[in-house]
Amino acid sequence: MYIHEVTPNLMKIYTSILPILFSLSCFLIDNIGHRYTESNIKTNTPKLRTDGYYYEVHKLKPCPFNEDDSATYEISIEPTIFYSNGSSINFRYFSSISLSSDFQCKRKIENTINSALKHFECYLTNKTVEEINKEFKREEYFGHGTYQLTDNKISIRTLTFNQNVNIKTLEIFGTFENDKITLEQYRDLETNKMTEFDKKLKLAFKEFDKIPELKNILKKN
Repeated sequence: MYIHEVTPNLMKIYTSILPILFSLSCFLIDNIGHRYTESNIKTNTPKLRTDGYYYEVHKLKPCPFNEDDSATYEISIEPTIFYSNGSSINFRYFSSISLSSDFQCKRKIENTINSALKHFECYLTNKTVEEINKEFKREEYFGHGTYQLTDNKISIRTLTFNQNVNIKTLEIFGTFENDKITLEQYRDLETNKMTEFDKKLKLAFKEFDKIPELKNILKKN
């Protein structure tokens, strides 16, 4: 979750380890200490907006890219939906210029943030809840999370893996206003080590009236 720069080689690594991650999912799900409890979520008083989604903007190297590393970066977004019950769903990257063959979308294809937003919204509009849940099931735990709010602070617990393909359960900390989230540091729950992000991660909000009620295996939906 929240990886800034992904090269084609790194994407190949991600694809190759998905079966391994799936086989570990039952063990990881049982580790309920790595998620927030229902009682803690119910005591939240501040609110995130739930009439749309939050997103982080990424600049990714296209695949294939030039050997001299001079290829133009491709703008993509990484959306996250936060639900009022403390559940969060983090999605894969949605490109501004790539086309998907499994659904139709009428949008202007250009290398802009707006084009990437339209790509994601087209996905939500044309996929059924069952189809989206099935896609997440292939990666099981990954992308599913829980969050807590205290005053203007947010913490998100999620399972992820880093560039060395080490599986990590992270608690990510930041602040929020009504329409934006800023993530500043994270804690590895296995080692309790705190790490500052090299660059603060900024999520903006986009209103959208077709947010699906997706299954989250970390919560009783």
